[in-house]
Amino acid sequence: MKMRRMLIRLIANLMSIALICAARIASAQNGASKTASITTTIIQGMSVTNTSSLRFGAMIPGSLGGTATVSPNGIRTATGTITLLTASAYPASAASFSLIGAPNLGYTITLPTSVTLTLQGGSNTILLTALTSSPAATGSLSSTGTGTLTVGGTIAVSSSQAAGVYSGTFTVTLSYQ
Repeated sequence: MKMRRMLIRLIANLMSIALICAARIASAQNGASKTASITTTIIQGMSVTNTSSLRFGAMIPGSLGGTATVSPNGIRTATGTITLLTASAYPASAASFSLIGAPNLGYTITLPTSVTLTLQGGSNTILLTALTSSPAATGSLSSTGTGTLTVGGTIAVSSSQAAGVYSGTFTVTLSYQ
C-alpha cells in the first residue's frame, strides 16, 4: 500500500510537471508579435553655382586710406579718405550664388574669416575681412529646392596702397541642417 501511494504521488507529480511544461509551451506559442516598417529618405546633395563675383569697384585711397565695404545687397560704402569711383568700367557688386537642393530644407553657411587679395603682376596685398551673407548664418531652400545666397565684405586700403587690380578667391560652404 505504501508503494502504491508513492506511485500515485509520483504519477501526480509527473502530471503536474507535464501540465506546467505544456502551459509554458502553449503560452509561448500564443504570444503576440508585430512587424515594423522600415523607411529612409535619400536627399539630393546641394549644388552651388557662383553667378556673380564680389567686386569693390574702383577707388582712390586718399591721404589716410580707410575701408571699403560691399554689403550682401550690393551697397558700397567707404570710411576714412577713400573716394569711391562710380565709373561703369569698374562696377561694384556682392557675390551671388545660385543654390539647388532638396525642397524646404534648411542649411548653414560657412564663410572664411579673411581672404588675401594680391596685386596682379606684383606682391602687394589687401586683406578682405568681415565677410557677410544674406541669408546670414542659416537659410532654407524654397519649395522647389532653389535659393540664392549673396556675400559681401570689407577691405582695408592704406594710403600708400600700390595702384592696380587686386584679386583673390574665397569658398562658401553650405551644409544641410
